[in-house]
Amino acid sequence: TEKKIPNNFEVPPYEDRMTPAALLKGIIEVSAYFDANGTFPEMVDVWESSYTFPTAHCDVNAPEVKEARDAAFAKYNVTESSTVREKAVAIFEYARTEWTWEDYNNTKKGSVGTIKAKSGNCCDLSNAICAMARLSGIPARYFHAQCKYSSGYIGHVISQLFVDGKWEFADASNDSNSFGTVVFTDYTGLHYYEILEF
Repeated sequence: TEKKIPNNFEVPPYEDRMTPAALLKGIIEVSAYFDANGTFPEMVDVWESSYTFPTAHCDVNAPEVKEARDAAFAKYNVTESSTVREKAVAIFEYARTEWTWEDYNNTKKGSVGTIKAKSGNCCDLSNAICAMARLSGIPARYFHAQCKYSSGYIGHVISQLFVDGKWEFADASNDSNSFGTVVFTDYTGLHYYEILEF
């Protein structure tokens, strides 16, 4: 059935300073949401960022990344009309529950190898999460620091996803973590990366 916009409907106040590419992305997002829900979304993410592109070890375009992302969405009943937060949480939960943490240094497998092996260290788990998020249009970056745990400070890499206007932790290396929350108590030597080169 065809949905019609009511004559007296007011469009929510979306950001009015956008590039042409962001405006086009916004129109597509709003149209898809309206087609699926019969109403306009309260918020539309049109952020243009290099945090959404493929990089070394983060192969956004690989079929294995799409298959894993689709499996995550299916497991947590996420659809195209789901919110960015619902998509991000599904990706995180899938990675945390379906994959296991391994103890080794630096990147060995990349996003595709991690997905195939269903395991990786903090670098590789982050590579896979970032790839799935970026494929879904969710900006994703790497948080790298010396993080304080009960055993002391340990070098650690965590994916962060940009959701609802802020960067949220998505650390699948520890079952005690939840989306946006991590178990370390402090950190030092913080770096953010678009590309994880180690």
